[in-house]
Amino acid sequence: MVNNFSDLWTSPIYLPYLQPELTDEILKQAEKQLGYKLPVELVTLLKEQNGGYINMSFPESPHNVISGIGPNFPSILDFDFEEIQEYVSYSLKGLIPFDGDGHWYLCLDYREDPLSPYVTFIDVECDNQEIVAKSFSEYLSKLKMQVDDEYVIEGVDSIETILNQLSKLLKSSFLSPDSFDHGYPIYNAKLGDEDNPEWIWISSNMVPNAFVRENNKRYDELKLLVSNDKKRYAKLPEDSCLVSFTDGVRKEIFEAFASLNLDLKELSKYY
Repeated sequence: MVNNFSDLWTSPIYLPYLQPELTDEILKQAEKQLGYKLPVELVTLLKEQNGGYINMSFPESPHNVISGIGPNFPSILDFDFEEIQEYVSYSLKGLIPFDGDGHWYLCLDYREDPLSPYVTFIDVECDNQEIVAKSFSEYLSKLKMQVDDEYVIEGVDSIETILNQLSKLLKSSFLSPDSFDHGYPIYNAKLGDEDNPEWIWISSNMVPNAFVRENNKRYDELKLLVSNDKKRYAKLPEDSCLVSFTDGVRKEIFEAFASLNLDLKELSKYY
């Protein structure tokens, strides 16, 4: 359940999905364009951060974005259901998507009440629609932190020291970290053998506040917004690391951390 905005938005912020600061004037013009007043809870979220990836979702759901209000993709102002209407049997008038990929959309649904929208999931390919919540507030209350199969170690003064110690215990070197996908370094080591490869991944809870990839056309503009580190998960201590691994080396990984007097705790225990 969402009870803190710092738990909702992912860190680091993926800057291409972030809209300019939401002002009262921009909100006024947006609601005029849409023809509906947006839920106060959504407005509050977007004034905290105007769009982007979220840490929370529903079980087995592709939903991972709340679109902001502005000129950049994705924006709740930039949608057109005219070409899609012929593929579904229900009316799309009164639906405002805030996430989706062309095959499905999660929408503010004003069709029943133009003043208080439901949240509805529509599947264009399957010609299906389903009410997720009868208000945006109820939708927020149903979101759950996506923390499956991740573990936490606290009290890490140096991640490099931990990596060196684990390399000796696991008899495998950690590769140079990859920051491309998520904007922060993730260290990984290959265990097992060629026929049965197993993996471990480790990253710090402290990450850059935001990121943009160098191949993005707005890179020179957006890189100026990258600044100090912040917590990836607000409820974890700054000196913690995140650990995940394939199931085949679970026993080996737990024994290695135990020998280093480090306790692996399930991330879900913090939430």
